[in-house]
Amino acid sequence: MEYTPQPEREDVLRMLALDDEHMDAEIIARVIKSKRYPSRLLDFLATHDQRKFRLVVDALNGKRTRQHLSDEAVRIMQAYHFTEWTCGRRSFDGKQIIIDFSKPAPTLFEIKMQYAKLFIKERPPRDPTRQRAWLRKLEEQNRIPDHKTFRRTLTRCKVDFLRERPPCA
Repeated sequence: MEYTPQPEREDVLRMLALDDEHMDAEIIARVIKSKRYPSRLLDFLATHDQRKFRLVVDALNGKRTRQHLSDEAVRIMQAYHFTEWTCGRRSFDGKQIIIDFSKPAPTLFEIKMQYAKLFIKERPPRDPTRQRAWLRKLEEQNRIPDHKTFRRTLTRCKVDFLRERPPCA
């Protein structure tokens, strides 16, 4: 099964890293871009909230703030969400997306493996005992982000993940 990232989904993933103020500015900018009451919203913000007005103008101009995710972090989040679908933690019942919290969160290894499957053209080894060595080799060649980058991005986006699968009780 081939996965191709969609631009709308990337925008949503980028917005995951925003704080409340920047998120509000992004949403207001999207409303203005949709041609619904643009002058009224900007006039209101210009008179009542100068800081938010500046953030909305920056969002309209496509200026990236420090709150946005990098392209690499967006790819990590895509791998995370795709891993949740493949491990069965997320499902679609025909009407809405269901997240089953009774199932364990994906491990960092599973997310890295999914990242490599999605964005590296090389096929992973079929032998599960060789997959970790294959991922280490890709990290050393700088073809995938290192372990710290994965952890930092997933922590920053406040998503559930496990470092390793807990032992069975």
